[in-house]
Amino acid sequence: MTKATRFLTDQFIKKSTPQAKEYKIGDGQNLHLLVKPNGSKLWLFIYTHPTTKARKKINIGQYPYISLAKAREQRNSFHTLLTEGIDPTEHKAQSHQEAMRQAETLFNFAETQWKPKKAKEVKKRTLDDEYARLKLHLFPLFGHYRLADITLLEAVEKLRPLSITRNSTCSKVVIYFCEIMEYAVICGLLPHNPLYSLSKAFYKVQATHQPTIQPSELPEFLSRLQNSRIMPTTKLLIQWQLLTMVRPAEAVSAEWSEIDFDNALWAIPPEKMKGKKDKPRQHIVPLSSQALAILHEMRLFNGDKKHVFTSQRKPSQPCNSEAANRAITVNIDKGYYKGRLTSHGMRSIASTYLNDCGYNKDLIEACLAHISGDSVRNAYNKSTYLTLRRELMQKWGDYVAECKAHG
Repeated sequence: MTKATRFLTDQFIKKSTPQAKEYKIGDGQNLHLLVKPNGSKLWLFIYTHPTTKARKKINIGQYPYISLAKAREQRNSFHTLLTEGIDPTEHKAQSHQEAMRQAETLFNFAETQWKPKKAKEVKKRTLDDEYARLKLHLFPLFGHYRLADITLLEAVEKLRPLSITRNSTCSKVVIYFCEIMEYAVICGLLPHNPLYSLSKAFYKVQATHQPTIQPSELPEFLSRLQNSRIMPTTKLLIQWQLLTMVRPAEAVSAEWSEIDFDNALWAIPPEKMKGKKDKPRQHIVPLSSQALAILHEMRLFNGDKKHVFTSQRKPSQPCNSEAANRAITVNIDKGYYKGRLTSHGMRSIASTYLNDCGYNKDLIEACLAHISGDSVRNAYNKSTYLTLRRELMQKWGDYVAECKAHG
């Protein structure tokens, strides 16, 4: 029930007593005071939607916390909107969203919107590595900044020290910083990306190849490895990676369930391979007799475990992907190979030797799990060419065995 419209006064409002049912007292121009049975009094603005003509109401607030004068002021602002064909409720919601957008910080946006979107595009391991880099180098500088407050000049100034000390890391941070800001534009939080040209502010270090040695130096390397005090399982890991020509992370992730001993094959699942998440690819490794021998030795250590090469501290997990590299660069003859060879660089030894032997380059690239836009080269990864790849891998295994014998 709405009582007759009249111009309200504070004195009249204070004398308005609660009844068994709530009732409204009009103040004119769509402003009403709702008196509830419990004695509370609420200001309501009841109006007709300018387009749909539906009846709507807005709760302005409770009296006396919202005074009569304040309620009338709010009513007048609503009428101003209505004369312009704007619904006050929708305008309020849009204003709130705009305020939220203006207050959005870089870290909160990256955490709640960019990261979930990125997780659908790249592999978890890749995202974890990149996000850890942002937490370490970007968020301490700009994480608390509102997106709207980030400027190109300040980004350059704050990232310059990192570009001087760790240029490669800075380049990666800049790429993702710009990507986050670009996604903010797409989400409607920014009118444009102020960091569009940020990468041009820093010089780029030319890409360098992983340090490696020549195939002729392999006998010496294997001899130094054999005579070192490195753990037996780590020595076997290094030889496993050398023989299979895989990357360090792929080598340590090998599981017994992936090994087909009858057919001498190792099937590496797509999620373990380097590459984009939307283009997963399995990699089949033909195992030479020397690689199979490594597995038989490892069965004595980890035959009852999930992984072929397990972590000493956490037997249910594979060992660290840096284990082989650390052993090569630090533990062999007190760092003899530091700057000369890395675990990843062992792939180049195999590539150089097989190319020198005259094998098809595309076949070698397939054994290295290199994928290109060349359909002919990529075809070598398929089972049709497994016989050719098996021959190549055995040739390499025989050479490694020869080097080991004469080292």
